[in-house]
Amino acid sequence: MLRIMKQNARLCSNFTRGMKENAKKDPNTTFRIRPMRIEEIPQVVELVRPHHFHFPASALKFWHLQDRDGMRIAVTDSGQIIGSLCTVKNTENLYSTGSFCVHENYRHLDLGRKLIKETLSHYQVNPSILSDELPSGVAILPFQNSLLPAILEYDYSLIGYERRLVIEASCKEENGKTLVAMKDGKCVGLGSIKLNINEQGRIGPLYADYPSVAEALVKWLITAMPEAKGFAIVTINTNMFANMILDKLSIPVYKPLYRLYTKEGLHVDTEKVFAHLDVDFNSF
Repeated sequence: MLRIMKQNARLCSNFTRGMKENAKKDPNTTFRIRPMRIEEIPQVVELVRPHHFHFPASALKFWHLQDRDGMRIAVTDSGQIIGSLCTVKNTENLYSTGSFCVHENYRHLDLGRKLIKETLSHYQVNPSILSDELPSGVAILPFQNSLLPAILEYDYSLIGYERRLVIEASCKEENGKTLVAMKDGKCVGLGSIKLNINEQGRIGPLYADYPSVAEALVKWLITAMPEAKGFAIVTINTNMFANMILDKLSIPVYKPLYRLYTKEGLHVDTEKVFAHLDVDFNSF
């Protein structure tokens, strides 16, 4: 008999490709999404006016000067503006979204979803706000074969069963990078980032004896993969420090995932599991 345990995982991602694709299509209407030009402000005002927006036109001009790339519009081939969405930078880690409107004659064309996708791509995760201060005696090193015995010993002590093939394959994955935290010849942390099928940088595994080591690993891993189109990570709801790191990066929770057991749950120190290795194929 299956039973649902209270512990659950949180899939966190700033990527939007997973949104529903079942919108109605009209082959006779074509449009493109691009940054708004300053001379197009009057058209945007006319678009949103019937829908009870309350900002002054001067606000559009001000934010266009501050963050032009965040002011996106949908335009038909004839030049008519039929949608708008603005995601503007307030601080290094705070973006505000507003002026989201689709002309009533052009709804159900997947336009709103595409506006969201375009504007969210403007938002960039900023790893520089994370700390990389490490406990005394801890050093973070790039993966090398000589560290594998220490990594395997650490993984076994944490997870409780031998996973040599899985861990070795993860550390050596072609489209990934792995960092190892060492102290006095022992592994005290392990982190990997891999380019997933959505071209996101998926962080995992992320194991660490200290929250500060986990935070530094995340910072260095994100920096190591600038080509990623967003980031994803699966944390555990009971690991407060793991989720605090994501709060700093403003990476939202995409959806909760529940763990099912047929007999008994695995007993793992989840305070050291900051991200699953691979939630689809591994326990932690």
